[in-house]
Amino acid sequence: MFKSVLTIFFKDLSIVRFIVGVIAGLAFSISIVLGTIGIMDGFEFSLKEGLKKATGDLFFYSSNGLFELDENIEKIIKSSGVTQYSTIFQTEGFAIKGEKSRGILVKGVDFESFFKISKLNFSLKDNELAIGSQLAKTLGLKINDELAIALANGNKGFKGLPEISSFKVGSIISHGIHEKDLRIVYLSKNVLQKATNAGSKINMVILNAPKNKDLDDIKYFLKEKLSDRFNVKLFWEEYRSLFEAVKVEKTMIGLIFQLVVIIAIFNVLAFIIFISERKSQEVFLLKALGLPNKRVFQIWLLIILGIWGLSCFASIFLIKIFGFLLTNFSFMQLPGEIYHLAQLKITLSLYDYLMVFGLSLLWLLILFGLGYLRLKSRSILEGLRKEFI
Repeated sequence: MFKSVLTIFFKDLSIVRFIVGVIAGLAFSISIVLGTIGIMDGFEFSLKEGLKKATGDLFFYSSNGLFELDENIEKIIKSSGVTQYSTIFQTEGFAIKGEKSRGILVKGVDFESFFKISKLNFSLKDNELAIGSQLAKTLGLKINDELAIALANGNKGFKGLPEISSFKVGSIISHGIHEKDLRIVYLSKNVLQKATNAGSKINMVILNAPKNKDLDDIKYFLKEKLSDRFNVKLFWEEYRSLFEAVKVEKTMIGLIFQLVVIIAIFNVLAFIIFISERKSQEVFLLKALGLPNKRVFQIWLLIILGIWGLSCFASIFLIKIFGFLLTNFSFMQLPGEIYHLAQLKITLSLYDYLMVFGLSLLWLLILFGLGYLRLKSRSILEGLRKEFI
């Protein structure tokens, strides 16, 4: 019965073209909502991933400046459950290449422990440094090129004057965050401490939390146990306000774009009215021959669910196209100095798909119900009289 009725409905080519247009319109509307949510989720994920590369899960530093990592601090770290940590000595300076210069943050790291925390993989000799990809692009640097670094408080005989040291570019790395790729330079910690006469002192400790430990619990434990001069922060806290803004904007834009989906669903309602008018003779004849209203409702519901299912499937295909364009075409890239990330990507979870698909189905069923009530209110006699008078 279902197959026969569907054949009656869709043997007309104009109806087939109409339904293809309806599916395409609804699929595009759903993909717009998914794409917007996916870009914002991708922005948050990429930004957090880039921040974690530089600082691990959390870090602490002294508000008084340099400090020694003594046995007491190490004991507190271990008692928090953290087993992976690395010390950093960092200072500000200038990178100089010919007539070009750029203010930078020079980080001295212990390579072995730092790699376990950050997952940044580079190997440097004492006369080499690692620079970010944006800094390399700005200064026109390649591997093995010379780069001069000006560091404050370097000359013993001339305090206050910078010491300029020359290093080879041993590695060009990417954090995925524009500012960090433009501003951060890595050296061996011992080399940097020696160049700035810092002795064995450091000014930051970065840590990775065990998988079974909550970051907030470790943070509050360290804040409680360390003295008041230490500040403990999660890796993403410097961008807290940005993440909160993205969360609010994602919710608001998601709600606003529901209007786009509703407008597309009105096309589905128009299709129901069109097909009911176009095939009203066949429908009313079937009802006159004993086709129950329940079966008519099931047929219409099957058509609506089919439109929804095909639209959802097509929207997934469109999202794949949008994601490919964002990743592979330069005209889709954003100015990193404004958006922090030079490139966006779409990241969607199963919850995102279920939420968007579920809301579109809800709106579709509401409008279908209204449309079906309009059709149901017409009697068999009225339909037959309309067709044969």
